Amino acid sequence: VPSHDTPFQIELQGVQDYLKANKIPSKRTTCETSNVFCVHHYVIVPPAYIDKARELVEEYYDNTETSLLYQTK
Repeated sequence: VPSHDTPFQIELQGVQDYLKANKIPSKRTTCETSNVFCVHHYVIVPPAYIDKARELVEEYYDNTETSLLYQTK
């Protein structure tokens, strides 16, 4: 069965899998933008995990090629 995952879904899932492997819970949320043809997707972690999650995401980006992801501050 072919996968119907889009590149952004694959990249977001990669980040979530990496966080989960390091025992950090996360969820995905989607927000509208002013462009009716565009939405933003975010990986959200609980406040207690933010600092560690940022470190891990930077590490993930350093070791994984992505084309659609960027880290917000």
